Amino acid sequence: MEKPNTLELYRIATSMKKEGKTDYDIEQALLMKGLDQDEARKVISRANATTVSASGQNEEKGNGAWGWLLWLGLLGLVNLLSYLFDWSFWIY
Repeated sequence: MEKPNTLELYRIATSMKKEGKTDYDIEQALLMKGLDQDEARKVISRANATTVSASGQNEEKGNGAWGWLLWLGLLGLVNLLSYLFDWSFWIY
């Protein structure tokens, strides 16, 4: 039996991981493709690392409005305190 190329195996493993399959199910599918157990575990660990890093990138979507709001709020607070306590500096 001819093994699929490495890229195809990683695609299979990552797509199964995204579908919510367990590592055991992925391993069994890779074993059926002709890999031995050590090779299958290497592919699964690589797929897990790829899936985890990709999921971390998708979590932080936004336009940065909260950062700007916090920054402007801090500037306003410092200027207000400067006015109230007659400090000699202002931040514009």
